[in-house]
Amino acid sequence: MDAKTRMLTLMLVASALSASVLTDGLNIRLVDGDGVCSGRVEVYYNGQWGTVCDDSWGDSDAAVVCREMGCGRAVRATESVHFGQGSDPILLDDVQCSGSESSITACRHNGWGKHNCRHSEDAGVVCSGPDEIRLVNGKSRCCGRVEIKHNGQWGTVCDDDWDMNDAEVVCRQMGCGRAVSAPHSAHFGQGSEPTWLDNVGCRGTERYLTQCSHNGFTKEDCEHQEDAGVVCSNDLQSPSLTLTSSHSAVLPGEAVQFKCALTNPTCISANFCLYSNGRAIKSQTSESSTTFDLTVDSSHQGQYSCDYSYQGKSSITSSRSSSTDITVVILQTPRISLHPTKEVAWGQKVDINCSVETQFTGGSFTLIQNSGSFRETKSGTSVTFSLPKVDFVHEGSYYCQYQTRVSSRDFSSPHSSSVQFSVVVNLLQPNISFSGPDGRIYRGPQWPDATRGYSFSIVCSTKPQYPGGSFHLEFSGSSITRTQSAVNHSTTFFFPEADFVHQGNYSCVYEVTVSSRTFSSPTTELLAVSVKASLALFIGSGVAAGLLLILVPVIIFFTRKCTKQKDQKAVKTDHRLCSENPYRITGGKNEMDHSDDDYEDYENAEPIFCQKEDSDDSSEDYVNIEDEMENIGLGNVCAGVKTSCGITYTGNKFDNDDDDDDYENVEVTVHQREDSDVSDEDYVDIDMDTQKTAEDDYEDSQIHANVDQYVKNY
Repeated sequence: MDAKTRMLTLMLVASALSASVLTDGLNIRLVDGDGVCSGRVEVYYNGQWGTVCDDSWGDSDAAVVCREMGCGRAVRATESVHFGQGSDPILLDDVQCSGSESSITACRHNGWGKHNCRHSEDAGVVCSGPDEIRLVNGKSRCCGRVEIKHNGQWGTVCDDDWDMNDAEVVCRQMGCGRAVSAPHSAHFGQGSEPTWLDNVGCRGTERYLTQCSHNGFTKEDCEHQEDAGVVCSNDLQSPSLTLTSSHSAVLPGEAVQFKCALTNPTCISANFCLYSNGRAIKSQTSESSTTFDLTVDSSHQGQYSCDYSYQGKSSITSSRSSSTDITVVILQTPRISLHPTKEVAWGQKVDINCSVETQFTGGSFTLIQNSGSFRETKSGTSVTFSLPKVDFVHEGSYYCQYQTRVSSRDFSSPHSSSVQFSVVVNLLQPNISFSGPDGRIYRGPQWPDATRGYSFSIVCSTKPQYPGGSFHLEFSGSSITRTQSAVNHSTTFFFPEADFVHQGNYSCVYEVTVSSRTFSSPTTELLAVSVKASLALFIGSGVAAGLLLILVPVIIFFTRKCTKQKDQKAVKTDHRLCSENPYRITGGKNEMDHSDDDYEDYENAEPIFCQKEDSDDSSEDYVNIEDEMENIGLGNVCAGVKTSCGITYTGNKFDNDDDDDDYENVEVTVHQREDSDVSDEDYVDIDMDTQKTAEDDYEDSQIHANVDQYVKNY
């Protein structure tokens, strides 16, 4: 091979390689026309776009350009800058195509950059437009059996050599995104005549299917059971995520539903994935939409989104949907406290505090009485419920509950623990005191005694707490109880006459009714009351006994004295000058014959002593006895005796001083009689006196005998 031939061969190889690079990259365009299918022809070489000179430019050249552009058939080839001048460089000149080439670079030309043209000679084309293409019998326009319209008629494409690159070009031409699959064997059903293309071989970068290599229109050896199909990703549009549950705020354990759906349906299943806070938590396969069911817990709160993907030649994943928020409402158990605790005095103030720690502020607390009608609500996460004056209807147990509203839904916390209090009436211990007949009040450990027969009072009192009420006086060891209403918080129990049955221990209990309930105070300290006998009785008895002790020896003395005087009178009478007793006074009168007067004297003496026994007037009784004695005449028993008898009373001696005086008086009287000048009339008076004295002495002796007998019996 000579040098010229070798040079020509190298040029042809270089031209073929360059054309291959241009064609593989679809490095051709139509500029400044009415669309992609008309305009000035420009090719891309060595990193630079350049024009084509119109020398030898014709319809065959335009047909190759229109086919390569996927713009159908050539309408005409334009010259002389029909679409305006381009800019340097001019890359091709003298292009000569047969019309069957797949690319303009495959046609003959002078070589790259070799020309003798100016931009006033830039070539152009007008194409009829790309052959129409469609996908039939799919669920959307982006999947189905591939059909193209050529020369005004729709025909199929045979599946010989049909692959993902071919499907990629179809999806691009259809504007349906990326190719997902390239089904064979009439997956979408059989078409009808004609079959336009067979053995299509695309690189995957072509804009139109007719730009790919093929056997030529109608050049095929297929039947319609070999019709090719395509599934496109439909541009992988973002799916939509919808919360199908009624609320976006939920409680732990509740179920929520999300629906992830495509805007346009697809012909094959996609893999849908659900994300929570950017982390994939669930995935499901479906064609157009799917529903995710989720039972939430505290970890599920946050933002949710979804996407879908196809597993083809490579994994194709859509962009994610817009996010949807889920709020998991967790309300803690509130705390509750009571002040004061457990027992509350009637009418006292009670505070119940409820609080909770939560992020969901703006709620309120409700305080509820378990077994009552009380119910009150206050706003806040820490509130205090006050009962200013508690009554018995308020006692019992209480709990509180927190309520809040989140995303148009109401939520309530668990019930708090219960607090309980009872309403009580704490009565103070009353006071008890003793009041004597003089009205004086005695208090303290040393209580005075009540005197029998005299009045006394027991006073019960208490400090003012509640109006009204009554006091119960209790007598220990007995069922006796006295009740009296309280006046100014006290009352007096009056005992008009003390007796021994009143002796014992007394106590008071205060009782009052508050709001239809009766309460009793603690019992007072015991009040010990003793009853003593009257001192007047003891004094009277003592005086009587003392008088008796004095009276007995006096009576004995006078009895003996009177007896002795009687004996002396008898002797004197016997020795009188006038021995005759003109008054017939005999010694027989000294015998106790129990005459009527003597018996009467006995009866009189007995009542005197009986009265003395029971009388309190002891001193008066003694005076009465002395008067009786004086009336009897014991002090002058010997008065008026005649001295002519010669009897003197010198031998009687008495221990009592008064008795000695009496003896001396008698003796003086006798001696005076002896010395006096007494007439017979005086003797007669003396005799009468003597007789009367003897009679009186006898009566006295009877009285003394009766007294002696009574004293002995006493």
